[in-house]
Amino acid sequence: MENLCNAALSIGPSRPRHRARSPRQPRPIPPFFDNVLFKNLLQEESQNEEDPSLPVYSIEISRTRQCRSFRPSVVVKGRTFNGGQCFTRKAAEQSAAKEAYIYAKAVGFDPNS
Repeated sequence: MENLCNAALSIGPSRPRHRARSPRQPRPIPPFFDNVLFKNLLQEESQNEEDPSLPVYSIEISRTRQCRSFRPSVVVKGRTFNGGQCFTRKAAEQSAAKEAYIYAKAVGFDPNS
């Protein structure tokens, strides 16, 4: 009698153990990600040769006995964008930057418009 303990039992067609890697897919547009650093993207988008100014962030802080909340705004090329109310300063600045970045990608920061 043959020793079948070390033999591989295979039923059906054999499949490779590892999938072949597909070519690298392009990344989707960043505004659809939650973990994108919109401050970096906004800074890159707002800088150009004609006007190399940076976005300016301001935060309004509301305090209660239990917690603080931050209401952000950012000024980019003369336009003000407001973000949502957040519980951390970093999240608040990212929120305002996201609003400005989405506007910049959709409309642009053309000073004549």
